Amino acid sequence: MRYMQEKKPYACDLCPQKFTQFVHLKLHKRLHTNDRPYVCKGCDKKYISASGLRTHWKTTSCKPNNLEEELAMAAAATSECLG
Repeated sequence: MRYMQEKKPYACDLCPQKFTQFVHLKLHKRLHTNDRPYVCKGCDKKYISASGLRTHWKTTSCKPNNLEEELAMAAAATSECLG
């Protein structure tokens, strides 16, 4: 019930969608612009977030090339969340 009463101050200027956190709006806008900066080097599939790419790695035969790539994705996800 609490989440239904939560204010959503961050509104998309391209559609009626609203968000409680700026980072969610930022990720949402990538859907409109088709900005997908996270690319799987195994199959060239692109994602709007680092977590999307990590999920891809977990659910397919594609894997990060090395630990360094995986750590870079973790750092990108952290900076993405911090805005």
